[in-house]
Order: sequence, then structure tokens, then C-alpha cells
Amino acid sequence: MPAYLIADTHITDQTTYDTYKQRVVVEFPDMATLKSWCNSPEYAPLLALRQPAATDHLVAVPGA
Repeated sequence: MPAYLIADTHITDQTTYDTYKQRVVVEFPDMATLKSWCNSPEYAPLLALRQPAATDHLVAVPGA
């Protein structure tokens, strides 16, 4: 069953202090794959860049 990561993100550009809003839906084959991606070593460097520059509201939803 597919799983979806829904993100509502507010990004602040640290150099210009402009704020951008972004809404994203990412489909994964299943919830285990979604969780594995979130905790993967490949994603960790991107997470480290995003966290100081963004405020996120993330929801993981199983598909039907």
C-alpha cells in the first residue's frame, strides 16, 4: 500500500531573509520505505541544511 509524506514548509533564505512557502506531497511504495528514507544516511546531510532554514509541518499518511 502506498504511503505519502505531506510537507508544509516555510523556508527563510539566510542571506536575504526572504521567506518562501512550499507544499509538497511525495509518494512512497509503502510506510516502511518512507520511514527508511527519513532516517537514511543519504538524507541526513540535506536534513542538516534544511532544519536551520525552514519551519516544517510533516505528516506521513498511509494510502488506500
